Amino acid sequence: MTESTIAPVVRQVIVHCSPAHAFEVFTTHFDEWWPRAHHICTAELVRATIEPKPDGASTVVTLEHRGFERSAGGDDLQGGVSGQGGWTDLLELFRARASARPDGGAA
Repeated sequence: MTESTIAPVVRQVIVHCSPAHAFEVFTTHFDEWWPRAHHICTAELVRATIEPKPDGASTVVTLEHRGFERSAGGDDLQGGVSGQGGWTDLLELFRARASARPDGGAA
């Protein structure tokens, strides 16, 4: 049996801060800019977290969300995160948060 693959969603955003600060805001401070109403679970979102794994760095942040085929309704989920209110809008929230304090201080 062949497992179908749903195309990943890939988005980029340029933030006006150092690579180290961009990485810190995206990972360590993820819960500060992630909208509470934006989740796929039926329970209330208590805390949004992400596991930090740096790979070198650049101020161009590339996000790849994949593995949709592992979820029931994966096509709908992929459509949701790739469309209005999905990763493009979420990365704009991240850009605003990361750019507000380029190196941990006031912008």
